[in-house]
Formats: sequence, structure tokens, C-alpha cells
Amino acid sequence: MTAAQIEAAMAVRIEAKDPWDGRMPGRPISDVDEETLRAYVKRGNAKGRIPFEFTAAEDVLSRLGLLRNDGLTNAADALFCPSKVIRLKVGILATHSRTEILNLHQE
Repeated sequence: MTAAQIEAAMAVRIEAKDPWDGRMPGRPISDVDEETLRAYVKRGNAKGRIPFEFTAAEDVLSRLGLLRNDGLTNAADALFCPSKVIRLKVGILATHSRTEILNLHQE
């Protein structure tokens, strides 16, 4: 194996153990846009995908698995916090229902 192949294999292994969406961006729960989170839960309730009602941001984020060590994950930051920088999200979806994301990039 070449050095580049070893490096690529190690990067894949690291990403599998600690994926980007579960890492912590260092933002507090207070940065969450509560109205966006409320709307998300409401849509999830209407579609039958979220079985609980909105109570408090911390409780909902915990139940959705978007907290780690009492802090936000990158997924929570990307979904429910106002961006600090302008980003472009580009994704490839599996179907027209937009329920399965095959690939997502942020620029």
C-alpha cells in the first residue's frame, strides 16, 4: 500500500468511529433557534415520525439524539442554529420524498 492509500484508509476508519454529525461544534444549547426546532417537531408529529410533543429545546434535542456531553452535535448545529457563516448545502437524495440523504456537502 502507498502512503496515500494508508492515509485514506485511516481517515475512513476515524470517520466511522467518530462521524462528523456526532462531533461537538462548541456551541451552547442556547444558540438553537427554538422556533425552527418547534416547527421541525410539529412536522415530524404530523408525518408520524416523531412520537412526542415539543417540551423544551434541551429535552427535544436529547430525545432526538442531538446532544453529546450536554452540548450540541454538529448535526444539531447545522439543522437548528443560525449559521455564523454563509453556507451552501448540496445534497443527493435517494427519492423524491427527501427522507434519505445519500450525500451531503457544505461549502
